Amino acid sequence: MNFSKIEKWSWAYQLLRVFVKFAHNVVFYKKVCITGLENIPKDKPVFFAPNHQNALMDALIILFAVKKQPVFVARSDIFKNPLIAKILIFLKILPAYRITDGKENLKKNNELFKTSVRVLENNTYLTLFPETTHIDKRRLRVLKKGIQRIVFQTEEANDFRLDIQIVPVGIYYSNYWNFRSTIQINFGKPIPVSKFKDLYKENPQKAMLALRDEMSKGIIDVMIHIKSEEYYDMYELLRDMYDTRMLERMQLPFNQKNKFKADKKLIDALDKELESNPETIKQLNEKVSEYGKKLKKYNIRDWIIRENETWGKVLLK
Repeated sequence: MNFSKIEKWSWAYQLLRVFVKFAHNVVFYKKVCITGLENIPKDKPVFFAPNHQNALMDALIILFAVKKQPVFVARSDIFKNPLIAKILIFLKILPAYRITDGKENLKKNNELFKTSVRVLENNTYLTLFPETTHIDKRRLRVLKKGIQRIVFQTEEANDFRLDIQIVPVGIYYSNYWNFRSTIQINFGKPIPVSKFKDLYKENPQKAMLALRDEMSKGIIDVMIHIKSEEYYDMYELLRDMYDTRMLERMQLPFNQKNKFKADKKLIDALDKELESNPETIKQLNEKVSEYGKKLKKYNIRDWIIRENETWGKVLLK
């Protein structure tokens, strides 16, 4: 496979991008909200580290949020067909080989690292989903070592002169599948790889773990993260039920950016209550679960029967 020009600007790629961006941002989604663009360093190598919840859509929202033509790293099994592989390379996607692809294929990652060096040295954005697989849950899973290996090997090859910046990215969908839903992408504060230079030279494994932990924290800060598996459904329903009231308590107007802040604050409050008073959360879960079952039974949405609504308004809705 030929990756010799993957980091270069492509007019053909740009024309395709303009067309698909219109279909994505204007036709498919009702609203696209972008925050934190000011956090992306200028004139420095940037590695995006996003959460992964909705397959191809996660890559598209990153692609359409920035002006440069980012290069993505994806699992190698999608490159098996030669024609598909050529298309993926045209779309600026690189293959990464895992142990599950066979030990004999791991050496092919040498080409990935060489190409990644060129991409970063060219100040083109590189993107890898550190969870490696996607899941339709608002939760960050344990990050794999892909990004850490690439950035440390790249910096080591350049005596840590590149100053690579890892930018955590949080992606939020109001609904994963519905047409005309809302999507939000948040770019977090950059993490300089040079921060871990001394630790890496002393103990590479400890440096990788330390960078992984800082990346996890950075991504969680800019995404909706529900860590409780037992009460996940309760958290989700309460987010929808309580958003307006939480915004009123925070004295913020209703818009997508503020709704995201309100959701984060509500989840944080529930987490603290779960830690200090688990019995209270258990009782709350029973009530919310029963309420959710009745909403499904009568096929209605919570916003239709909010508190202080008159029967006339309810019927009109």
